[in-house]
Amino acid sequence: MCAILLPAIQSPSAGESRDAAGWIPNKSTNICGPTKSSACGADADISALRNLAAANSDITGITAGGAAANIQCWGDAVLGDSTQDYDYNDFSIIFGYAAAARQNWCSSASINKTTVRPGESVTLSSTANTQVNSFWYAAYNRENLYPAGDPKPICVGNDPILPECSQLDQNGNPRCACPTGGHHLILFDPNKTTMRPSGSVTTTYEALNLFDVRAGAQIKTIQWNAYFSIGSGPWSFPEAACVTYMSLAAQVTPRTCRQTCSASQPCAAGLSCTGGVCRNSSCTTTDNTSCVCPTPPRTCRQTCSASQPCAAGLTCIADEGICRNSTCPSTDNTSCVCPPPPTPKTCRQTCSVTDPGNDCAAGLSCVGGICRNSSCTTTDNTSCVCPTPVAPACTQVQVAVLRSGAWTKIPNTEISASVKVGDTIRLYGRGNAVSTRMRFKAVKPDGLSAFTPEWKDGVLETSSGTVEKNYYVELPIGAAGSYSFEAQVL
Repeated sequence: MCAILLPAIQSPSAGESRDAAGWIPNKSTNICGPTKSSACGADADISALRNLAAANSDITGITAGGAAANIQCWGDAVLGDSTQDYDYNDFSIIFGYAAAARQNWCSSASINKTTVRPGESVTLSSTANTQVNSFWYAAYNRENLYPAGDPKPICVGNDPILPECSQLDQNGNPRCACPTGGHHLILFDPNKTTMRPSGSVTTTYEALNLFDVRAGAQIKTIQWNAYFSIGSGPWSFPEAACVTYMSLAAQVTPRTCRQTCSASQPCAAGLSCTGGVCRNSSCTTTDNTSCVCPTPPRTCRQTCSASQPCAAGLTCIADEGICRNSTCPSTDNTSCVCPPPPTPKTCRQTCSVTDPGNDCAAGLSCVGGICRNSSCTTTDNTSCVCPTPVAPACTQVQVAVLRSGAWTKIPNTEISASVKVGDTIRLYGRGNAVSTRMRFKAVKPDGLSAFTPEWKDGVLETSSGTVEKNYYVELPIGAAGSYSFEAQVL
């Protein structure tokens, strides 16, 4: 519908009696008035009108631009001269399409846990006082407040900053939820089809243990505001009855044998918290001072027994009491080859901090049972960027000759004039930081080479840095002709 926001701002000029004849857009940024002739009437200043339009620019259709078509200048003809332009300075209006009204649909909201720990899930529920098909749950950070004390939206991810973030509302706050980037953390009931009064959504500790880019810190406490909507219509108003709270427990290191323990400080795998102390689950006594703690599995060629088992992939030979490779055909444990060490887990693969066979590769950390970038500030393993593998690479090959007792690198255009038969040259190659070896080969295309083309390993210069590595090899020039040189980084 069309909503008129401002009636007359100026009365008809003296001597005018005709009705308003029509409208045109404002003739310039702040002026309504005739556009053909100044004789038609004086200009009218509409600065106040534009300020009002700007203050209400959140209403669809309102624009406070220079000659915006939805700021209308209305006027009438100059009295007694129907050939003249209309003055369009009598009154102005702004109009726009008013958004559908928000409703007070909240009946109640609840949360089944106020503290959520690693590995746990939490369910948010809400009930409307009417039939709706969309249930929303918006997250706000209780440790990041506006001056008035209300929590600010929780912003996660690396979404770009939206243009409206540069605009301020009447309270001086940005007109967007995430002025530093990211997106507002909002959950919703996946069923957006069925009309019903109640809905819910379930999430996990790991899905919420994120970095709030607006607060610049890890999320600790959350205020959930429940909203309701029908189809693509507006959300309901925020109401106190539809607000719930929760906190995320800090991740803790499992307690080891004979250390104190509790519900918030659990014992490591294989131990039980008995009498406030971690002890062996299979121990028959509650005397924690004498209870034997679990023994780490025995490794290859170590002694073993029923109470001291071998590690995975090894067999404890009963008559010898030694761990050896399960597939080894010989019982000679001194020569039996032990299993190769396990392959480290790569980024986003599952891992374990207690199982050496499931360690992460270098540069990764095992967080929440998943390998991720050690320097990542978020535990959102799906979006956390993994380190990019770097392969060895050759970046440059140059020829050097001996001049005044020092090896001097020369441009390719000077090689023919600088190198003679009987000289020894150096080939220099430069590799990247992960290079471990470089080899060189010289070939004489005309087939008259005085030496057999073969690869020769280069020598690493002691002055090489950590970003690039320089290698060289010395080659004698035994015959005239053309040569080509090759280098490989390994």
